[in-house]
Amino acid sequence: KRPLGANDLAIDGTLYALLPDGSVDTYLKGEFHETIQGMIEPRIENADKIFTSATQSYLCILERKHSRVIILTKYWLFVQQLHFPALKENSLRMSITCSS
Repeated sequence: KRPLGANDLAIDGTLYALLPDGSVDTYLKGEFHETIQGMIEPRIENADKIFTSATQSYLCILERKHSRVIILTKYWLFVQQLHFPALKENSLRMSITCSS
């Protein structure tokens, strides 16, 4: 399986391919590993960006449609969602850094 149709990618040794519905395909050593679908309310409808790094303990998913950043552990456990009304504005530039 290839990461086709992904809206964004993040790499920390694992490659995370963020799909529009908020599910994430993971790849280890160039091979498909699994698809992860979180149980987040409201449901992710159009995920825009994913961020992580080898030094971070979390995955952050940006969804402009619901003006939020969703923070999950790398084991896909929900941590927090933060709402930012300004995220719906196309002119907003945001740098996401997740810290443990």
